[in-house]
Amino acid sequence: MATRVVERSHCAFAFEITVQNDHPVFVALASQKPPAHFHPYQSEYMEVLEGRLGLEIEGRDRILGPEDGQVKVGPWTNHRMFPPPPSPDESKRDGENAREITRFLLSGGETRELFRLDTVFFQNWYGYQDEVVMGGGRMDLIQVLCVGHNVSNSPAAPSTRSMI
Repeated sequence: MATRVVERSHCAFAFEITVQNDHPVFVALASQKPPAHFHPYQSEYMEVLEGRLGLEIEGRDRILGPEDGQVKVGPWTNHRMFPPPPSPDESKRDGENAREITRFLLSGGETRELFRLDTVFFQNWYGYQDEVVMGGGRMDLIQVLCVGHNVSNSPAAPSTRSMI
């Protein structure tokens, strides 16, 4: 994964993210979704420039592509991004041309709130994830809480849909 900071007016942060879909780490993680979370003070925006990106919003999956434009996830909305399964078209292609990269913009709106997502938070958060994944370790709850102590980025509550 490669991340580049981009300037966007009225954004607390903005990144262009490129994922090499056939990288062994992403292949190994493809069947897993990261934890769902929400941001109480900021909207988050995703815009796929190339390839496809999975986005779960309030338990419903969407597969985003360039044709979807910018997608907004509002405050207090449970969500998570994930690598989508190959499309039927991609499954028919052979190896080297199938699902080479996904490139998307990730940004967040400004807020006057003290605890906000910003570039420094993401540098720390993704730096820690990189350290864990590349080092073959496990996430440490205390370290996760330390990284996120000054932002309001909360894990989503378990879904009650399966209990009803």
